[in-house]
Amino acid sequence: MSREDSFAVARDVEDALQGRDIDELNGHAGYQPGRGYVHPIEAADELLDAALEPFRHDLERRAALGMRTAAVELAMGILLGLYECRDGGCETLLEYSPDYAAERAAQVVDQCAKVGIELRTAELLDLVPEWSTMLR
Repeated sequence: MSREDSFAVARDVEDALQGRDIDELNGHAGYQPGRGYVHPIEAADELLDAALEPFRHDLERRAALGMRTAAVELAMGILLGLYECRDGGCETLLEYSPDYAAERAAQVVDQCAKVGIELRTAELLDLVPEWSTMLR
């Protein structure tokens, strides 16, 4: 993977999250048999997590295979994509979960630390300045 690939991953993450329509909440929020009441924010988080999971799973896989450079580029792309989603958006699930991007970015940073992926923090600080405290 290259730095250009990080930006491609960022676009893919952004598309995956922004592309989730609020109409998807209809089948996931409210009363759910066998589960009880599911708040729209919880349902939105679950649907967004389903869209983000393939990227996070790929990150774990690359780290486990020792593909450190590719894992770093993938992690950078995931974080950049999440950063682009930080302001949510009308008519998307992100509207219901305004803190989703920052919360999941913090989880990705923790995930990287756990699997030994060293992020290019200086570069990230330039690209995602609003999340500087999360990256230090």
